[in-house]
Parts: sequence; structure tokens; C-alpha cells
Amino acid sequence: MRARRFVLGWGCLIIIAILGGIFTRLSYQDYSADAAEKIGGFTVLLSGINLEYVWKSVHELEKEAEYVLKIKKIGNSRYQYHAVLSQAQVISVYKGDKSLAEKHIYLYEPSFIDFKNGFYFAVAGYNMMLIDKEYMVFLNKRKFPEGYKPNAVEQNSFLFASFSFAENNNCALSKYLLNNSFQSAVLDSSNDSHIKYDDIKDFEVVATEKDQLAYYNNFKKQVLELYLE
Repeated sequence: MRARRFVLGWGCLIIIAILGGIFTRLSYQDYSADAAEKIGGFTVLLSGINLEYVWKSVHELEKEAEYVLKIKKIGNSRYQYHAVLSQAQVISVYKGDKSLAEKHIYLYEPSFIDFKNGFYFAVAGYNMMLIDKEYMVFLNKRKFPEGYKPNAVEQNSFLFASFSFAENNNCALSKYLLNNSFQSAVLDSSNDSHIKYDDIKDFEVVATEKDQLAYYNNFKKQVLELYLE
């Protein structure tokens, strides 16, 4: 009798584990198919750049990054639950494995899109990359727990360096649009219920205060001087 109960108990645990895995997998539903038609009208939720914990120079950020790359986003992103996965072509390698040049990689962009309720959350000032635009990015290779077998995309995926540490989560500081202009627009966080993604999609950074924007633009100036001049 005890043996039967033991077998039944383990059987129930296995079934629960399988069902849990199924429901977890479903939670990562890919919304890419109809994202382009929907996201433009989504309401933007603002958080702004965190000035409590700041780097003073790009050199400090570079130390935290395993890779400094010049890239171009190619193709549409895959909008998944709590994740935006984007493909990019590596143009130049300034730090890290030089063999990545001209290859394709995948970046997990720190933006949360709530398709159910129609929200775009610009995490800590970060705004998604635009297709066919060139960027300078500071990245770390995605790490996996022991025993986990990543698929081909996961093996070639990266996270933004300034998103790696909870105490210094300034996502926007790891990505810079490569042009000679500096953003001047600051958004009013008290009025974000009226701001749509189409209103800010061309913004390099989503700043809610002038000092946040000045901080970001100072870093961009350093990036252009260090790597492109």
C-alpha cells in the first residue's frame, strides 16, 4: 500500500510539473505577427533615467561591458511576454571577440510591451532601436544556469551592460544612435496617459527631466568622441 501511495504521489508531482511547464511556455507567447499594427497606438508609461546611481564616464560603463559594438538593427523584433528580441548585424567590434564583425546577433531590449492592456513601458529611459539604424552598444553575453541547453538564438544573444545590475539599472546608457544630433525633447511624466508610442518611436531616449537628458547627451558626446572620431 505504501509503495502504491509513493508511486501515485510521484505521479501527481510529475503531472503538476508538466502542466506547469506547459503554462509557463504559453506565457511566452510571440506577439510579433500583429505587433506593427498595434503598438503605435499603445500608451507610453514613463520611468526616466535613474540619476541616483550614475556612472561619471563612458570608461566606467565600458569596464562593465564584455563587448562594445557598432551594430545595425535588421528586420522586425519578436515581441514576447516581458521581452523584446531584436536581430542586429555587427558592423565593427571595439571590444570583445573580433570574429563577430559582419555577423548577426540577437539583443534582448529592455522594453516591456503589454499587448493585453495596450501599454509600452520605457524602462529607465530606454527606447527600442529602429530598423536599419546604426547604434553603438555596450553588451554582455547572456549567461545560462548550469545544465540548461540554450537554443541557437539564445547562444548568440546579448544583454545591455547597464541593465545587468539592479542597483544601477540605467538601460538607456548602453545604446546610442550614431548621428551628429542630440535630442532636446523631454516628456512630461504627469501627462503620460496621453503619450503614444508613435509620439516617441523616433526618440533616442525617453527622458522625463532636463537633467536626465543632459546626462544622457553627455554620455553620447563621449561615445562619439571615443569611438568615431
